[in-house]
Amino acid sequence: MRHYLFLLCWLFPAVLHAQDTSSFPRWYGSLQYGRQNYQLFRPNNPEPWRTNQRRPQLALGYQFTPRWAVQAGWGPARYSGTNSAIGTNELGQPLTENSWGEDRSNVFSVSGRYTLPREVLKHLQFEIVGGPIVLTDHNWGETTHTENGQVTLYHKSDIRSVNVYALLGAGAVYSFGRHFQATADLTFNKNFKRTLDAYNVYTTGNRAGISRSVSLGVRYRFLYR
Repeated sequence: MRHYLFLLCWLFPAVLHAQDTSSFPRWYGSLQYGRQNYQLFRPNNPEPWRTNQRRPQLALGYQFTPRWAVQAGWGPARYSGTNSAIGTNELGQPLTENSWGEDRSNVFSVSGRYTLPREVLKHLQFEIVGGPIVLTDHNWGETTHTENGQVTLYHKSDIRSVNVYALLGAGAVYSFGRHFQATADLTFNKNFKRTLDAYNVYTTGNRAGISRSVSLGVRYRFLYR
C-alpha cells in the first residue's frame, strides 16, 4: 500500500507542474468513504463470499471536457479477529479451540464520469459513472484444537485471490466555492465470474449477482479559476 501512496504523492506535483491554468483540462483529487459490497471468489471454491466492508477511496481524476471525466481510484480495507472456546469432552477432559484470522483487500478502479447537462437547484448536478474494478484479497489465519492439553488439530490457511467487476451507477455533486465539491455515489457492480443463481441470491440478494455500494466524500479541483 505504501508504494501506491508514494506513487500518488509523486504524481500530484508532477501533473500540476505540467498543467496550465485554463478552464480545461482540469485535474481533481477526491476522498470518499462508504460501505462497499462485492461478490468475492477464492481459488478452488465454487461458492462465493460477500464482502461488506467500510473502506476509504482515494482517487485522482482528469476532466477533459465540461461533461466528461476519467478517474483512477484505490480503496484499502483490513479486518482481523480472534475466537476462543472452552469445554469438556465425554470423559470430562478440557477442550479448547483458539483461532485468529486477518483479511486485507485493495480495490483498484478506473471509471468514466459523465455530468448531466441540467443543473438541479443551485450548484447541484448529477453524474453517470461506470468502468472496471479489480479487487485483490489476502486472507490468512490459524486454528488450534486441544484435548486434555494435547493438540488434536492444527490448521493454517493463506489464500490470495483476484476478482474483476463491471461497475455502473450514479453520483451527485454539490459545488461550494471554486475548488471544493461534496460527492455522493450509489453504484452497482457485478463479478465477471459466473456462478449458480442460488449462490448469487445468498451473497447479493438477487439472481443476477449484482452488489450495491454507497459512499460520500469531498473533491478538490486543482488550478481552477
